[in-house]
Amino acid sequence: MSDNAIEYQESPRTYFTQIPNCVDDMGLTPYAYRLYGHLRRVAGENGACWQSTSTLAKACRMSAGSVSKYKQELIEADLISVEERHNENGQYHHITIIDIWRENHLTYAGGSSNESRSSQGESPMAPSSPDESPTPRGSSPGETKKNHTYKKNHIDANDDEQTDGRAWFLALTEVCVVELSVATDAQKGQLGTSAKMLKKAGATPEQIAAFGSWWYDNDWRGKKGQPPTPAQVRSEWGKFKRADSDGVVRIGR
Repeated sequence: MSDNAIEYQESPRTYFTQIPNCVDDMGLTPYAYRLYGHLRRVAGENGACWQSTSTLAKACRMSAGSVSKYKQELIEADLISVEERHNENGQYHHITIIDIWRENHLTYAGGSSNESRSSQGESPMAPSSPDESPTPRGSSPGETKKNHTYKKNHIDANDDEQTDGRAWFLALTEVCVVELSVATDAQKGQLGTSAKMLKKAGATPEQIAAFGSWWYDNDWRGKKGQPPTPAQVRSEWGKFKRADSDGVVRIGR
């Protein structure tokens, strides 16, 4: 039996940019996705970008106003953070790429090699119509705190929902107080991606609902009546789980 000699005929793998798969599933607008790709490229391994708005606009072929608009979309998606700083030339924005590689791994680990083939629009976690939204309309901060608990009949009504992930999506939608009938595609994408991440991490719809109780009682933003964003649910999940394991989180209060 003869040996096999395998030789690469590829060029050195340098000068490229890596983007987590979950970003592609967030439902970002094309311009926001373009800006994110460029920010990752120029930030490199350090995770910080120093280019001016005019430079970003020229590189991405959009106006300076569009850069500001889509930068805000990336902030709301918790993909970047922006800090105002000052130097001898005046004020500038220090842009940092938020590390989401662990969340990306939890989302797709154990999936098939073709995991990335489906788009967020094909995700079974999204409700089939806006009428299925469990989110209370016109709620004040006080009402939000009272009504955030996830309806148990949504969780137990259909075993298929437990399998395809819709129950996780609906639980997260209610905790984050998102009105699906007026939500943008980006907002729905963030909900879907976060619900998938939480499910992959072992969270249950009931635990996501209980997170709402913990959030309004313990987080300074929740105490002000601000509902969490999907990304904040993910980032604070570890704190919630520690509290839950101590038996201090109650649902349906």
